[in-house]
Amino acid sequence: MSEQDLIAENTALTNALLRERKARKLAESLLEERAVELFLANRDLEESIKTLKTSNLQLLQSEKMASVGQLAAGVAHEINNPVGFISSNLGTLRDYIEDVCQVIDAQRFAVKAGGECQDVEQYAEVNAKAIANLDALLKKVDLDFLMLDMNDLLDESIDGVSRIKKIVADLLDFSRTNSSDYKNSDINALLEQALSIASNELKYKAEINKDLGELPPVYCNSGKLGQVFLNLLLNASHAIEERGSITITTKHVGDNVRIVVADSGVGIPKNILANIFDPFFTTKTVSEGTGLGLHIVRSVIDAHEGVISVDSQVGSGTSFTILLPIAGLNA
Repeated sequence: MSEQDLIAENTALTNALLRERKARKLAESLLEERAVELFLANRDLEESIKTLKTSNLQLLQSEKMASVGQLAAGVAHEINNPVGFISSNLGTLRDYIEDVCQVIDAQRFAVKAGGECQDVEQYAEVNAKAIANLDALLKKVDLDFLMLDMNDLLDESIDGVSRIKKIVADLLDFSRTNSSDYKNSDINALLEQALSIASNELKYKAEINKDLGELPPVYCNSGKLGQVFLNLLLNASHAIEERGSITITTKHVGDNVRIVVADSGVGIPKNILANIFDPFFTTKTVSEGTGLGLHIVRSVIDAHEGVISVDSQVGSGTSFTILLPIAGLNA
C-alpha cells in the first residue's frame, strides 16, 4: 500500500473516530436531557401523589366532620340529659347540706349550752331548751333519708359526668386527623364507640342487636375504621322509615375478622346496587347526603386489604359484610 493510500486510510479512520466521538457526546447529551426530564417527571409524579393523598385525607376528614355535623343535635341531646339531672341533683344537694348544717349548728349549741350559767337550775333550763330545739329540728329534718339520698344523688351525678366524658372522648377520638396511625385495635371496641356516637340517632329508629364474637386484634387505622362503622350505622338508620332493627355481628373466620351490619330497612333496588360505592352517587337530596359515605367506606376497606360486599332485598333490608385480615398492612 502506497504512502498516499495510508494517509487516506488514516484520515478516514480519524474522521470516523471524530464522528463516533461526536455521536457519543450527542447521545450522552440526549441521555442527560432524558435523565433530567425523567427526574423532573418523577418529582412531579411524587408531588401529584402527595397532593392526591392530601386531598384524600381532606375528603375523608370532611366526610367525617359532615357525619359529626349530622349527629350534632343528637350528641347535644345526649350531653344535655346528664347535665340536666346533674344540675338538678346539685340543687337538691345544696338544700340537703343547708339542713345538715342547721342540725350541726343546733348540736354545737346544745353542747355549749349552759357553759356560762351561774347555777345548776339555770344550766338545766338552758340545756333542756337547747335539747328541745335540737329534737324539734331532727324531727323536721330526716337525717337518715338525707344521708341515703345524698349518696344516691352523688352516685347518679358521677355516672352522668362519666357519660359526658365518654361521649366527648369518643367524639375527640373519632374526629382526630392523624391518618397514619396503624396499630393493633379491638374491632368490637371500635363498633361500640361508633354506636355510642350515633346512639341518639339510632335509638329512635331501631332496636340494636349485637352478637360480638371473641376477636383477635386487627392491625388497622382505628380512626378510619371508626368512620366506616359510623357510616354504615347511619346508612342503616336512614334506611329504616319508621321503626326497625339493626343487627351487628362479628366473628373470627380463619385469617380474617368478619363484621356484618344488617338493617330491616327499605332495601336497595337491584338496578342501583352496583353503583352504591361510586363517588357522589346518592339517592338522597343534596341537603341529606354527599354521596361519598359508601365510597369512603370501600376506599378505607381497600386500603386495609379487606373486602366489603352488600346483599339487599327491597322491602326486607340490607346487609353489609366486611372481611379484614388479622395481620393487616406491614404488621
